[in-house]
Amino acid sequence: MKIYRLLLVLLGFSLCTATNVEAHVTECDWVGGHSTDPQRQAPGLPTGLINWRGAVYACERDLAADPDNAHLMYMLGHLLYYDHAWRDWERSLALITAAAEREYPQAHFALGNFYSNGDLGELLQQDHCKGAHHHLIAARWGRYASLISYSRFALKGKYDQCDEKVDWQEVGEFLLLARGSSQYDWYDGLLIDDLEELLAARE
Repeated sequence: MKIYRLLLVLLGFSLCTATNVEAHVTECDWVGGHSTDPQRQAPGLPTGLINWRGAVYACERDLAADPDNAHLMYMLGHLLYYDHAWRDWERSLALITAAAEREYPQAHFALGNFYSNGDLGELLQQDHCKGAHHHLIAARWGRYASLISYSRFALKGKYDQCDEKVDWQEVGEFLLLARGSSQYDWYDGLLIDDLEELLAARE
């Protein structure tokens, strides 16, 4: 049963790649894509190398030409989140939420972070249960950071009072899947070791 559920997660991730990532690469992807985004369609740039004005303009233009494109919604929302002269948290949240409603996994990861960390202040109050909901969706798509984030917050007891109860077997599967990810490294492995020890103690 455990292997079967892992195969379902992997299938979900492959479907995500096939259905939620748009086929064509835009100027927005080239100048505004982040190098750590697993759904990027171009090589991406570190944050410090992004020309914010040009990137925001390019993504605005590309989204205007394709207004239902969830990938471009997320891209523009992601750019508008950062601290620069064109930052707009309210619009950033609206765009990322719209992308999540269209089942774009990276948008669910971002919303999971926003709710869990309370980064947006009064615009979006910290709510670990809503963070759990979005991280869980992203983790089930195979989003590496959510596999670890959801498991970590769950094991720290942040989701204990949530209506959507934690499936501890699924948490174990998330951690196992994270170990098999191409993004896995030695430092992440230390954290996963600790989380698996916490999970074993709970069981």
